[in-house]
Amino acid sequence: MAKRRPAELDKDLFRRSLSVIHGGAAYLGDDNVIRGLLALVAHEAMQLSSSRGPADPVAAIEKSARACARVFLGQDSRYVPVPKWNESQGGLVPFLKTWCGREEDNAEDVVAGSILEMVSELLDVAELADQPESLDEDWQWQVTDIIERYTKLFLGVSLPAQAVFDSES
Repeated sequence: MAKRRPAELDKDLFRRSLSVIHGGAAYLGDDNVIRGLLALVAHEAMQLSSSRGPADPVAAIEKSARACARVFLGQDSRYVPVPKWNESQGGLVPFLKTWCGREEDNAEDVVAGSILEMVSELLDVAELADQPESLDEDWQWQVTDIIERYTKLFLGVSLPAQAVFDSES
């Protein structure tokens, strides 16, 4: 079996979610839309951090995370926000402050910081995947787990609630 990097998996996940985004209203309460947005940022981060990426990948990754944060804050007309959740003064920001440990005052900083936290976790997995002795089964599940965990967080499912759900499924 050919070895696949996490970026390839994220791209596949994003591609599958495009049917939801373009097949109807891109509703920010739909886990497929959330997963697709997060997978897109993750995929871009993997590409930007590669040896073929820009000279300053950190700035480019932050720019991507901030663009995605504005979507989650209801500032992109292509996406339908969840009322009282996907707003600067909505429920998402205090929720992420609690469950992602964010301390910023600005809503965009909180959301972008949470996205960058996810990207950091995925880049750590990418380092594992790049090891010559690494097998796909050593890291693929981690990519899925990270993206699923953050998808649920952006939908308002706390970490303890995720643990209960995961143990029952």
